[in-house]
Amino acid sequence: MIMKKIFLFVFIIFFCCRKKGNNTAVSQSCDNYIKKFNQYLRDEKIDSALYYINEAIKCDPTKNEYKLKKVQYLISEQRYEMAYKSIDDFSNPSPEFIMMKGVIALKLNKNNSNKLLKEAYKEIQDKTKNVNNQYYKIALDNYFEGKDYALNQIKVYQKTYDKKYYIYISDLLEKHIKNLSKEEVLFKIFNVK
Repeated sequence: MIMKKIFLFVFIIFFCCRKKGNNTAVSQSCDNYIKKFNQYLRDEKIDSALYYINEAIKCDPTKNEYKLKKVQYLISEQRYEMAYKSIDDFSNPSPEFIMMKGVIALKLNKNNSNKLLKEAYKEIQDKTKNVNNQYYKIALDNYFEGKDYALNQIKVYQKTYDKKYYIYISDLLEKHIKNLSKEEVLFKIFNVK
């Protein structure tokens, strides 16, 4: 359970670190909805939490961070079909979001899961200078190329890491690859149960 939370926490940090500046006044106004969302989230009031995250998205539809929070929340509540459909609301979804949609599609046994995962894999391979994308690439390496290839890629990338948490996350990913099926590794990354 702790490992799942750590992995999810790191996933959230990766996305938050990538966000770009926004209109400050609009952001502050919309962040009030996020505060309410977080409050109802803590109180486990699902419908109210969904209402406020939807209001935040309406307030600033350009802010993918809000959309990500909604999708993560729906995944944590195991509302996979709603999460899957919510990803369609993203404007210009990044490869990570396409990968997330592919993983949810895999969980739901949708016919397009491999197509989505291949699309994300192709785009992520072109963006591996970003450390965050390396983890996604390795998980997809495992899915498409096999364990041995993915474990070798971990060793290659670890040589370039200068921060302990990068090494920690790659060690965790390595453990998952060694002990879980290729589908379960993808599920772990996005906290899909």
